[in-house]
Amino acid sequence: MLARSPDPELEWRVHHGKGLALADGGDKAGAISELESAVALIEGVRDRLHEKRFKSGYVQDKYQVYVDLVRLQLETGREPQAFSTAERLRSRSYLDMVEAGSVLPVGGGDQTLEFVLKERIRVLRQALAEESNRSRPEQRQAAISVFSQELLAAEQDYQAYLDDLRRPGESSELQQAPTYDQVGASLAADEALVEYVVGSESVMLFVLTRHSLATETVAIRRQDLENKVELLRALIRRQDNAHWRTPAASLAQFLVDPFMASGQMDNIHHLYLVPHGKLNYLPFALLPSHGDQDDHRLVEDFTLAYLPTAAALLRDKDVSANTSTMLALAPQASRLEFAFEEVRAVDTPVQPGSQALLGKTATESSFKQLAPQYRLLHLATHGYFNKLNPLLSGLQLEADADNDGRLELHEILGLRLDADLVTLSACQTGLGSGYFAELPAGDDFVGLTRAFLYAGSTSVLATLWEVDDASTLALMKSFYGGLRQAAGTEDMANDLSLAQRALLSSKDYNHPYFWAPFV
Repeated sequence: MLARSPDPELEWRVHHGKGLALADGGDKAGAISELESAVALIEGVRDRLHEKRFKSGYVQDKYQVYVDLVRLQLETGREPQAFSTAERLRSRSYLDMVEAGSVLPVGGGDQTLEFVLKERIRVLRQALAEESNRSRPEQRQAAISVFSQELLAAEQDYQAYLDDLRRPGESSELQQAPTYDQVGASLAADEALVEYVVGSESVMLFVLTRHSLATETVAIRRQDLENKVELLRALIRRQDNAHWRTPAASLAQFLVDPFMASGQMDNIHHLYLVPHGKLNYLPFALLPSHGDQDDHRLVEDFTLAYLPTAAALLRDKDVSANTSTMLALAPQASRLEFAFEEVRAVDTPVQPGSQALLGKTATESSFKQLAPQYRLLHLATHGYFNKLNPLLSGLQLEADADNDGRLELHEILGLRLDADLVTLSACQTGLGSGYFAELPAGDDFVGLTRAFLYAGSTSVLATLWEVDDASTLALMKSFYGGLRQAAGTEDMANDLSLAQRALLSSKDYNHPYFWAPFV
């Protein structure tokens, strides 16, 4: 008999291995019991970790235990338990971000050390930019390499400093993963939720309505699924052909056809999607919704909205108490051709009570000061991602005496917003830290979207790839033109779907490159 080890890292691995062995031998009930013990050990250790960078990474490395448990629960007909397991990791990761006690303490930490770390980064960024902007014959590649390595080290030091500042969060009323009954009760009669779990050899779907739960397991290797997503994203960039249709139809076979064929979508108009893994970067809106009818897209049948977890539906959805309508910014530093025109266009439908900051007036300091006062926030600028140090990802604004013009993710987390919507009309603002990178994502969809949700926005409109200026202007005009003054999240998602359908039916912007990246 195996002696009990005091090392939880070894213990969960033992339980996981025993569970898989029991499953191979036909004892699925015993296997489920072992995997549940493994999950309990993993989460027990995770709860005792103080630093969030360790906490997130600790569970990310062990997600296969959850996937195996979901698979076995489905194979034994335990659908409600399987849904709760699928939500268990998502919900805990999501709640780590939204718990009120997990904010960066204002004015906390060693202010001198923080200044030194930030100044070191600023100087290295400037040196690297100056060297990179030289003409090619004058560029010193050795200097660029040194500056790049030193900048990476400086950013890692600063991210470690920020992680050390974070306080452990207080308890939440949603510490336990939600049940199907709880999520179903939060859905309206015309709403459904589809949640995905990507395993190594299959994709598992949960289809929830107000009164039903259906599941489907579709055989496809994870690597094959990820290859299809990457191929589709690459082909969409080619606006002069329709080669994207083949991978789109193939993905729909695995991801859309199962729930469309279930019969649960009758009388459903609003669809919540809870992706997993690389599916976070898939524009579901462009997938065909009627099998062989390749010209009919999912966005034409449903209002689509994305959730990091079904537990998000259980949060309060209060409309902002702010009386000021919109704050819109278009910094000159972004050099987006139509950004100024876009801000003027979106500002008009929501007046009075709106304010537009253009060019040099669109400073980081102004945004931090004014943003908490507005219901709608619109940023027409570039987003950038630091895959190695995700807390240093951010948005490009204008610099001033107090701020460097880079609104970074850790600074967004420290904001106190009361907004119904944040629109990030920029390049690739929806991408998380794990997007097609060698490093793990930590959470599904960690990025600017999650940061703004955490900071107090009810919803976020973001983009999945570099967007076209002119088509973005057209879409935003349509979106804000239909936006109702007291719109809730569902209405905003509907207005986005209507705007996407308008571009889809237009002559100039019907290719999905122009309308599909907005989520």
